[in-house]
Amino acid sequence: MPKVTSIGYSSIDFYESELANANKALQAEANVANYCRRALAYRELGKYGEAIADSNMAIGLDPRNPSGYDQRASIYRKTRQHALAIADYTKAISLDPEGARDWYHGRGEIHQELGKYDAAIADYTKALKLEPDDNEVYYSRGEAFYKKGNLAKAKADLNKCLQHSVHSELIIKSRALLTLIQEKNNLRKRAHRAIHHSGESARVELKVRLR
Repeated sequence: MPKVTSIGYSSIDFYESELANANKALQAEANVANYCRRALAYRELGKYGEAIADSNMAIGLDPRNPSGYDQRASIYRKTRQHALAIADYTKAISLDPEGARDWYHGRGEIHQELGKYDAAIADYTKALKLEPDDNEVYYSRGEAFYKKGNLAKAKADLNKCLQHSVHSELIIKSRALLTLIQEKNNLRKRAHRAIHHSGESARVELKVRLR
C-alpha cells in the first residue's frame, strides 16, 4: 500500500507532482536547485538512472556547489553503491565544511552499515560539533557505540537523544535500545556474580581437600 504523506497524497502521487513541477521549473530556469529537485523526485520514484543524470547536470553547472554531490550521494546510497556515496559525501564536506552536518551523518550511517563503527562514530562526532543538540545524530552515535559494545557511551548518547528529542520514532527507538542495554548490563552483573561465587566455591573445596 502506498505510504500516505501528511498532506494526504500517497508518496507516489506527491513525487509525481514534484516531478511535474520540477520539469516546469527547469523549463523556466535550468539551474542547480531545479536539477536537484527533479533528481530527488526521480530518486523517490525509483528512477535512479534519471536521478543520477540530473545530479550530474547539477554538478556540471556548478562543480563548487555541494548540492549536486549531496543529491548524487543519496542516490548511490539508495542503490547500495557505498564507495561512490562516501566519495560524494566527502566532496560535499570539502566544499562546505561548516554546513556539513547532513553529509557527516550520511557518511557515518554508511560506515555503520558496513560495520566500520569507529569511522561512523568519528563522523557522528564531527556532525555534533556542528550541531551539538542534534538528537538524530546522538541516536546514531549511540547505536554505533552499542554495536561496538561500548554500552556506557551508548547509554549516554541515547539519553541525550531523549533530552533533545520531540520526534516520537526516535524516542521509541532510543527507549528500546536503552532497554536492551539495561538487559545486557544485568546479564553481565549476573555473570560476574556467578564467576565470583564459582571462585569462592572452588577456594572452599580446595581448603577442604587440603585438610
